[in-house]
Formats: sequence, C-alpha cells, structure tokens
Amino acid sequence: MLEYNVKLNSVKDLMDLKKIASRYDVNGSINQNDFHGRMDSVISNIMYLPLEDAVIKISDYKDTQIPYINEALKKYTA
Repeated sequence: MLEYNVKLNSVKDLMDLKKIASRYDVNGSINQNDFHGRMDSVISNIMYLPLEDAVIKISDYKDTQIPYINEALKKYTA
C-alpha cells in the first residue's frame, strides 16, 4: 500500500485525484481525522475541503506504476 501526506484545497485538486485514480486504475482513500473518502469521488469529498493534513492510501497498483503515481501526486504532497 502506498501512502502520501497531502494538502487538498480545491475542487480542482479533487478532480485531479479522480483523474489519477482513473489513469492508473487504482483504488485509493483519503483520510483526515474522522473523514474517510474515496480517491475517485469528487462530490462526496467537497464538503470536507480544505483537507490540509490528509493521507491518501492507494492499493491495487502495479509495481511498475509506482514512479508514475509518485510523480502525479508530487504537487499535492505536504
């Protein structure tokens, strides 16, 4: 399982996460305190913005995808 500490401040950030999940065909969750949401869900995550100390956990990825996922999430890492 991959884990990233991230800051998500806008709807655009959530839409980008959805695109990343779709592009790499991975399952992921966003967790911050009592909030637990899916990485590919924009609508249900909007009300919890900003997520300034969130953790994204990604599963169901291929080992060859790790560098690409790291690069895609680099701009959100805290």
